[in-house]
Amino acid sequence: MEVYNNSNMLSFDDDDNLVTTNNYSNIDFLKFNYSDEQSIWVRKPLWEVTLKSMAMVPIMGLGLIGNSAIILIISRIKSLRKSTVNLFILNMAIADFLTTL
Repeated sequence: MEVYNNSNMLSFDDDDNLVTTNNYSNIDFLKFNYSDEQSIWVRKPLWEVTLKSMAMVPIMGLGLIGNSAIILIISRIKSLRKSTVNLFILNMAIADFLTTL
């Protein structure tokens, strides 16, 4: 009895012990057409790209505005820079701001 997995062809002997071999002669690789670019690169419809872009614009805008507000508030008020927690929040706001860009 032979069973295929991703890497090897598995076979079992008469006592149902697993015997692995690297015999790929029974596998037909010609049925997969990797040279056809249309099957690899699929172009999304314009309405889908527009809808997703319009959904991302407010999220990005609010992220940039909110993180820049946190950065400005903590950097301008000296008493807020004394706390370790506030410096950690400032660090996260800078990282989130740069990630959003």
